This record gives sequence, structure tokens and C-alpha cells, in this order.
Amino acid sequence: MSKKKEAWKRITSHFSSRLKPEDYAIWFSRTKIKTLQNNLVVIEVPNKFFARWFRDRYLTDLCSSFQAVLNAFPEIRFEYPRESGERSSGPIPPDRGLVPSLKPNLEPPFSFDTFSYDDSNSFAYYSAKGIAENATKGYNPFFVFSEKSSGKTHLLHAIGNHAQTHWPDGCRIAYIHANRFTATFSQAVHSRRIQEFRTMFTDLDLLLLDDVHTLEGRKKTQEELTFMMDSLLRDGKKVAVSSKKAPFLLDDINPRLKSILGWGILAEIQPPKAETRIRILKKKTTQDGFSFPEDIIFFLAKTNDDMKDLFRNITRLQTFASLNGGNIGLSDVRSLIRDHQGVDIQDIQSVTSGYFRISITELVSGKRQRAYAYPRQMAMFLCRKMTGHSYKRIGAAFGKKDHSTVIYAVRRVEEEITRNPEVREDLRNLEDLLS
Repeated sequence: MSKKKEAWKRITSHFSSRLKPEDYAIWFSRTKIKTLQNNLVVIEVPNKFFARWFRDRYLTDLCSSFQAVLNAFPEIRFEYPRESGERSSGPIPPDRGLVPSLKPNLEPPFSFDTFSYDDSNSFAYYSAKGIAENATKGYNPFFVFSEKSSGKTHLLHAIGNHAQTHWPDGCRIAYIHANRFTATFSQAVHSRRIQEFRTMFTDLDLLLLDDVHTLEGRKKTQEELTFMMDSLLRDGKKVAVSSKKAPFLLDDINPRLKSILGWGILAEIQPPKAETRIRILKKKTTQDGFSFPEDIIFFLAKTNDDMKDLFRNITRLQTFASLNGGNIGLSDVRSLIRDHQGVDIQDIQSVTSGYFRISITELVSGKRQRAYAYPRQMAMFLCRKMTGHSYKRIGAAFGKKDHSTVIYAVRRVEEEITRNPEVREDLRNLEDLLS
């Protein structure tokens, strides 16, 4: 077996334990690694729907898997055939600097013109536009937050895209997800290139940092980001940040960083109204070249007010239709869509304790025997994965345990998934019971 096939087999085994067999077959059976280098991985997928689905749903997990399996932090790209037979991208020679190199990473379709705004997000929209149109004035940083996925990432890219074309030539702009920031920082520490890392960011004129709430509990990364933002703001550079929560509600974030994040404009986005969701879904399916009947769009818009979940459902339905000759009906939509929003910590504790035949009291206790510790770690892992709650909140629900205990449990389960079939089977069964 070639190195690329062996690596992809090890990477995808992580996902086979988490997905239903039919889902795993749909998404991974038609993929392979085309290019495998220290700085770059090109993954070949069947079409652009697959590429978008992987980027939206699995990119962070893929980065973590490559780190665990290959001890590398490559840039990950997806390649698919165009209608003309050409490829959407090609294997680009790896950058010789810090891995990954800091590039704008902006998505051109995410502009102010393509952002659908109404009363739920107009303040955030006009605030972001004002920052992008005026490079020297205004409050700094710009902090946009929303519990649901309602356009935060779109606004960050819109700021960057506008600045790229309207700010003076030579302006340095970069969009980066907080998880990628952490991975890059870790690589810099391990390779003893921390000064290069710092220079790379502090030389920016505009930093766009997405999902800062994912840094909860990552003390070293928080310290580095605090230093970096302090330096950027002191030098008059622009910073825009997104989060699920307002700065003062972030758990396990150091006070200095909270203070810096709250210095400027705080813009909350509420979930879009049903009419706006319908308009957004129509626009997206038209852009994709794969439209659905009115009744399906209307039904989808009514099922959820989280736009990221709606987009994932759209991609799932488009893929289903493409695999079935373009045919899809409302009954298919009802059976394909799964909504996990109702699952909470108590549900996970109840199902896990029942599955392993122990009491909830024993599950949240401090007993260290494997009969209790293993179910507890599985439950903590599922809480982090399925609810998105902070380590601190999950720890509090498990007998007021420290957040570090939850972090250890999550990492332990992630490690066991890749090498222990029993753990994969238990996890699959628990997820089925909770779905």
C-alpha cells in the first residue's frame, strides 16, 4: 500500500467510528489523497458539493487527524473535476516558511453585496461595512457574536474582501480560524520559530479571527493572542473577531484577553427571520446551480434558524439528488434531515449511564475504576461534540470537576477512537441512541 493510501486509511478510520455506515460510504468511499507533502495535502473529491461539505463540516477534524497521524500541520485543499475535465485546483508547491503560511484565505463570494440583512443583523452589517470602508477611524476591535450560525464568518470575509480592493496597495490581510491559529502556534513552539510566528501576525494591517470561543481552556494560546492583539491595536492595526458569545460571557478565557476583545464595537446577530432564510436558501441553491422546488425550500427554512445547519442540509440534499439522477421529493427531505439541537448534557448522561448499566450518580462520581471512568470519558466527549458547551460547563455538570479533567477525557477518547474498535463501536451505538 502506498504512503498516500496508508495515510488516508488511517485518517478516515477516525471518521468511520463517528458516522453511520451509509454516511461514511457516501462521503469517504469516493475520496483519496492526490498530493501528500509536509505543507500541503490535496484531497480528491467527486464534485464541488463534496468539497464544500468537507470544508464546512470536516476541515477542523481533518487538521487534527493529520496532526495526530502524521505529526504535521498541512494546508488542506480539495480538488474535483470541472465540466471541461480540468481540475478545480492543482498541487501547489509547499511554502518554505512557517507551516501553514499566512495568506489572506478570503472567500470571494462572501461580500457585503451577497450578505442578506434584516432587523436581526443590520447593526452588525453596517458596523462591519463602516470598518471596511474606513481604514483609519472607528472603534477597534470589531467583535461580532451569535449563538447560532447567522453570518458571522460571512461578515469577516466581507470586511477582508472589501479591504483587499479598497485599502492602499500592500496592505496585509489574513483570515484565520481560531483552531488554525492554535495549530500554527503549536507548530511554531515545537519548531522553535515563535518569533517568526509573532512577526507574521503583528505585521498584518487587518486580522480576521473566526470563532474565538474555541480557545476556551487553551491558556498558552490565549496568552499569545493577548500579546498579539495588544501589539496590533497599539500600532493602530485593525482586528475583527467572531464568537458564539459576547466577550464577558466567554468561559475560561483570561481576563486581559476578555478586556481587549470588548474594547471596540460589540455587534450581536439574532437568528434571521423565516422570510430571510427562504431568500438566502433560494440564492444559495441558484448559485450552486442545483435549485429545489418551492415546497422544499419553504420546509427547510422552517426546520431550523441556524444557517450553517441549513447549508449543510442543502449540501446533503444536493448530493442525494446528484446520486439519484436529480430526483428528490419532500418525503426524501424529511428522512434525510436530522436535527440534533435537542440533545443536552442531561440527555447524554442519561443515555450513557443506561448504555453502560451504571447510575448517573456513579457516572458523575470520582470513582476511577474503568467501569465508571470509561463511560464518564465517553459522556464528556459526547457533551463536547454534540452540545458545544465549554469544558468548564461540562465539568460542572459532572460533579463539579475541573475543566482540565474534561480536556483529558476528550483527548483520551480521540486517541482511542483511532486504535480501539471497541471504543468506536460504543461511540457509534451511543450516537445512534442520541440521534
